[in-house]
Amino acid sequence: MKSYDKAMEQYDLILEIDPNASYALYNKGNVYYMLGQYEDAVTYYDLALEVDPNYSDASYMKDVVEEEMSKGIENYQGTIDVIYDESEILSYDEIRGIESSGAFEALAAEADKILYLPEDLTIRLTDCGVANAFYDKRSREVVMCYEFFSMVGEMTQSLEEEQAILTAGSTIGFVFYHELGHALIDIYDLPITGKEEDAADQISTLIILSLPDEESMNPADIVLHASGFFYMVGSQKTNIEQLAFWDEHSLEMQRFYNLVCMVYGNNPVDYVYLIGDYLPLERAPKCIVEYNINQPPDIFFDT
Repeated sequence: MKSYDKAMEQYDLILEIDPNASYALYNKGNVYYMLGQYEDAVTYYDLALEVDPNYSDASYMKDVVEEEMSKGIENYQGTIDVIYDESEILSYDEIRGIESSGAFEALAAEADKILYLPEDLTIRLTDCGVANAFYDKRSREVVMCYEFFSMVGEMTQSLEEEQAILTAGSTIGFVFYHELGHALIDIYDLPITGKEEDAADQISTLIILSLPDEESMNPADIVLHASGFFYMVGSQKTNIEQLAFWDEHSLEMQRFYNLVCMVYGNNPVDYVYLIGDYLPLERAPKCIVEYNINQPPDIFFDT
């Protein structure tokens, strides 16, 4: 995440030297846009265009900002609300137990701290009839299915108790932010050149890696525990006919290696031990580059 104050200082220094530096004027406009200060953003795009009338990026961004201003979303910071529906598969006490744990409120609160959302978003926990989690574009809701929680619990019950808790919790958290990634792609109408599911995995990983360290577990370990769940599911598919090549998601083993690669790429010094047993040597050198090119737009982040 970039420090907006630091970026602004750098552009101001450039403009002190050259007041007609169109790229600095343009980028100041981008910073104001990221901060939700749309009128200031348009002012600096106009200044950049006065210097260079053919500055296509400035012209494009001015159109984008003016369109958003016309929708009345300037300076609005959306909130993330969590709703618990009653269930036919979970008891009242089980649902109240999930609610009283505050786990999803905590996930939402962390997202609220680091993400810029121009509109409100709802997280709905409900029965779906199938183990799933998804983003509903029509209602602007991230839906976390109670059946999905049960499936994750069943898949991890063979692990030692502490490992099962860490793997299940990390997997649910990762999927939560994965679906939030779909919401961000929709809200910002981002073009995706590959699989949107892969992009959502990347966004989830980047959000988690931006979270503050905890005494019990650092963010990278959350991603690694979640990747372990994908490995566990993938390793059970020993017949090629079990592999869903047709699915919009990458195969579980591919998701495992992609997540491990992102963790290593983010911090190759502390996670060099991943090379070999968890990350093939052939892939490892590319992970630093992959991590950096997979950064989402700064507009996502409110820091």
